[in-house]
Amino acid sequence: MTKEHDLIADLIIDGLGGTNAVAELCQCSDAAVSQWRIAGIPRPRIQFLRVVRPKFDWSQVPDDYPPREARPDIVEGIKSS
Repeated sequence: MTKEHDLIADLIIDGLGGTNAVAELCQCSDAAVSQWRIAGIPRPRIQFLRVVRPKFDWSQVPDDYPPREARPDIVEGIKSS
């Protein structure tokens, strides 16, 4: 069963030259960037890419991308305090 791609991650990665180009920019593996296509690009990487590739049309990317999700372990810890 194939997982759905994060369309915004695909837009960014493809717009910046593809998996290999983004992996080289971020100094990580092609496999990591391929995972971002499904899981979304981590926020620190988005911030980095915005700085190193300012000419990319970032207006296509929502300001809150990727959305932050509450971690159940942290939420539960807060509730029990």
